[in-house]
Amino acid sequence: MELNNHGANPLKTYQLHLIEPPKKIIDFSTNTNVCGKKILLRVNKLAKTYPDFEALDVRNLLKNKHQLRIGNFIVSNGINEIIYLLAVLFKDKNVAILKDDYSEYARAFMLYSNVAFYDKLGDINHADLVIFSNPNNPTGKLNNYDSEIMRLRKEALVVIDESYMEFIKDKQIVIDNNVIVLRSLTKIYHLSGLRIGYAVAKEELINTLKKHQPTWSVNSVALSAAKKYLNDRKFLERTRQFYKSETKYLKKTIEKLGYEINDSDANFFLIKTFADIALIEFLLRKGVVVRHTRNYANLKGKYIRVSVKKRRDNKILIKALKEFNNENISNSAC
Repeated sequence: MELNNHGANPLKTYQLHLIEPPKKIIDFSTNTNVCGKKILLRVNKLAKTYPDFEALDVRNLLKNKHQLRIGNFIVSNGINEIIYLLAVLFKDKNVAILKDDYSEYARAFMLYSNVAFYDKLGDINHADLVIFSNPNNPTGKLNNYDSEIMRLRKEALVVIDESYMEFIKDKQIVIDNNVIVLRSLTKIYHLSGLRIGYAVAKEELINTLKKHQPTWSVNSVALSAAKKYLNDRKFLERTRQFYKSETKYLKKTIEKLGYEINDSDANFFLIKTFADIALIEFLLRKGVVVRHTRNYANLKGKYIRVSVKKRRDNKILIKALKEFNNENISNSAC
């Protein structure tokens, strides 16, 4: 069976499972922020205006936010653009990727590079580039990799994808030799349809990336929306407060149903299952879309991944998980 190897696009998931989508669908497979706010943009005007290909306004806001130099930042069409730019720059080089990590790393670097997969960072030796997410996607676990990064950056460029960091804490970015940090504005500001992110590194590396970046790769609407959010200093604080409370509620309630939940620090987590397709398809019929884990070498479909939503939606997930449990208990009793 072909499966959807990304979160989001719920209608494609229904199509692949040959299930008729119900009128109401709640997408727990995507990990974007549900605490979005209404922002007013003059879309017609912005659509007629060439974007600032230097993204100076956004980079200035990022400079002030992180207390770094403007030359340390490149703004991109989501972090995927940076990943593919790096893949081109490291053509025919040796690239190390963790087995259970964001699938676009492998997709990008396998087009150009010699890719090796590892269970953990401590196993990696003799790579030209190492890329990994922290917090990890799909597990949501925030790890302390300081010692591994210090060792690896002596001979490799270390690429740290912190797309979900700001859901957890306000972590200051430190500029180090041979280290580049990726941050997504798409996830934390729920700008999935606009695509915007950035990378932070030494100016020499940023300048190299900019030379390969297409002109006007980030559109005017995305830049304008990012400015609105970056000027709201309290938004991230409200987001973290919401997820701290709601994640605790959702995990605790699901565990009471008898499910095992993996340790996670982010706004999503893994639920263990011995019948992933049966559970996924049961939930689909209830209007609930979750993410499979069959494309991860060590997870092997033994889990589903769910994101934390608002209380009313979380209750629908909880109800559906309870009904799945009850149906299986009833069937086993027969």
